[in-house]
Amino acid sequence: MIAKLVPVVFLLLGMAAGASTALFMEKSGIPAGDATTAPDSKTLEKGAEKGIPTDGKEGPEEKEYVRLANQFVVPVIERGKIRSLVVLTISIETSPGHQEDIFARQPKLRDSFLEVLFDYSNTGGFAGAFTNTTALQSLKAELTKVARRELGEFVDAVLIEDIMRQDK
Repeated sequence: MIAKLVPVVFLLLGMAAGASTALFMEKSGIPAGDATTAPDSKTLEKGAEKGIPTDGKEGPEEKEYVRLANQFVVPVIERGKIRSLVVLTISIETSPGHQEDIFARQPKLRDSFLEVLFDYSNTGGFAGAFTNTTALQSLKAELTKVARRELGEFVDAVLIEDIMRQDK
């Protein structure tokens, strides 16, 4: 009986930790989901000393990283029973200025991501050595394709920030 409650307890702890982090960030004045900060003048000077371009025109294109609000919880089912749960934290790499677009379409995006993740789970993607680079690259490519379909071509990539499997 207790073994059946362990995944639920972990799920509740994860949700509580995420909510408390968001609350802490809100009270400290850091906007939730904002992963970009402007460099100060000393940082720019140090970059110029090392030959790193300091204006956005000469260097690589600037990117913005938008972390989706909640984690994704995916069951791994074997022989009709849940054998484990996989928990993922996902962010989207975009060109600057699209954070609001992503948050506005987040319910549809999460639904589409869950379809991909459930299909991946049902075909054995989270079984065995599920953190294999090749396997994760194919999953990220499929998630990126779905994100571009739902949001538009400003999506550069889908990033898996955290992944954990809790076996029963």
